[in-house]
Amino acid sequence: MNNVRLILDRYDIPEAEVEAQLERAVQRIAIGRGIEPSMLQDVKEGRTMEVEAILGNSVRMARVKGVKCTRMETLYVMAKALNSQIGR
Repeated sequence: MNNVRLILDRYDIPEAEVEAQLERAVQRIAIGRGIEPSMLQDVKEGRTMEVEAILGNSVRMARVKGVKCTRMETLYVMAKALNSQIGR
């Protein structure tokens, strides 16, 4: 989540909005009411994931603003590889 904060900060997204959204997610997880990530739902159902929309765009936005996001880039590459195997 720290990468997300850094990226959004470079795009002048108000910190209060970022914190509100992240806190909302944390609270839902704490009470066991977190939403299963859509990419996980896709894999379970044998569908390809929205890798470009979810990870690819974030990685590209980070690169444009010079934000280092090594873990996110690794997830992006791994998700693309997994996506290529779905439905084979």
